[in-house]
Amino acid sequence: FYYLLRLKIPSKTLILSVFWGTLLSIIVASIWYLPMYLQNGWEFIDEFFIQHHFQRFSSNKYLHPQPFWFFWVVLPAMTIPWLPFFFVSIWKFAKEIIFRKGAKTDGHYELPGSNYELRLFAFAWLLVPLVFFSLSGSKLPGYILPSLPAACILTAEFVSRFVYKRRHRIFALQLLAFVTFGTVVFLLAYELPKFARDDSVKALIRTADLRGSANEKILNMQTVSHNAEFYGAGRLVRLPDGKQRRFDTVGEINKYMADEKIDSVLILVPPQFVKDFGQSADLSAKKLDQNKKLVILQVKRK
Repeated sequence: FYYLLRLKIPSKTLILSVFWGTLLSIIVASIWYLPMYLQNGWEFIDEFFIQHHFQRFSSNKYLHPQPFWFFWVVLPAMTIPWLPFFFVSIWKFAKEIIFRKGAKTDGHYELPGSNYELRLFAFAWLLVPLVFFSLSGSKLPGYILPSLPAACILTAEFVSRFVYKRRHRIFALQLLAFVTFGTVVFLLAYELPKFARDDSVKALIRTADLRGSANEKILNMQTVSHNAEFYGAGRLVRLPDGKQRRFDTVGEINKYMADEKIDSVLILVPPQFVKDFGQSADLSAKKLDQNKKLVILQVKRK
């Protein structure tokens, strides 16, 4: 894509590197992939490549649908606090490409077209993951992390020209960087723990474990908590295909406990559905902990 933007044919060296580079990549990757295949066989191929690569891209199987433009909003947000400089760098370079200004400069740093080839390469680097994953049926912000270094290069290159031989601009940017660093430290120390508690079931499961329920099964009612995979491994109730099972009624939970001959389980449930257990003649529920999204209950058969 970089050479397409340059309107030039790739060199022979670059074309040959596709072959030996691919071989080298396979050798490096096989250090992990080969042992995984030898240990798990076709199940690894199916789960890792087919399910989590092809089906994640071509379908909404993993329930992360977003509109086509999703990443075009997420990527700029990742450049905060340099967002204005990122936008200006993209705007100016887009004009360079359209009018082919950069191709005719002598490369002197003070000229507008300096580092044109670097900007062109970074621009191509940024666009390829951005466009590719915008076509995906499933979208998560982490998918476009490969575009972020390119965004940083474009932004940094523009900033370096913006402050060149201008001491007041240098001071302003240093102040911005210092304030940003201080803000990040403050948020990590005081605000992030609150957000993490509300967005994760880690604290809920830990509370239940400390209160004597460390070995009890964990069920989802009227929801599926995917981050419970990290904190309740081996205790989650699953369907035959490996996905977490969702229980929609108290009756389903009672039947499951009776069939499995289990007297006590933990339930992750949205707050508005806790009242359903109060109407059950077969089960009793005790609230152990709660965040803004979920309540964890210890449910026992009467």
